[in-house]
Amino acid sequence: MVDTEKQAKALNDQLHELSHPVSGLSMLSYHLGVDLSRFPQDQVLPENLDVPGVEGHYREVSELTRRSGMSLAELGQRYGAGRTTSGFAGTAGTVADRMQEWFEAGACDGFMLQVPYLPGGLEVLVHGLVPELQGRGLFRTESEGPTLRDSLGLPRPRG
Repeated sequence: MVDTEKQAKALNDQLHELSHPVSGLSMLSYHLGVDLSRFPQDQVLPENLDVPGVEGHYREVSELTRRSGMSLAELGQRYGAGRTTSGFAGTAGTVADRMQEWFEAGACDGFMLQVPYLPGGLEVLVHGLVPELQGRGLFRTESEGPTLRDSLGLPRPRG
């Protein structure tokens, strides 16, 4: 469990250091549909590429590299660590604070959670963040029904 901000930062830094730029760029290349290994790795992501993949994601990472001066190698390392921005790293309380702030401000209507490592990351999520959000009334404590379909309010297929 991550009990302090200092521990959270150390873990975040360690995960970042373990990420290899080539693996991250490989994943990003796949999502964008563009082979990024053909570009100089010490340069920013090229502008105005013809991207057959997720164009909005390309615009997001392209703007990030130009705004911050981040090279393709640095982008690959960050992407390989599971994020292109600083993300929501911290204790369960500080992550919940930020999620609550975004949610209550209308900046989002929910979150997709991604753990950066297994199984420990999942343990931190399930036993740290979820109870924190439940205590704030921001995460359900019971399912609507026995199946995901029931919980989402979707009709059963005929057949």
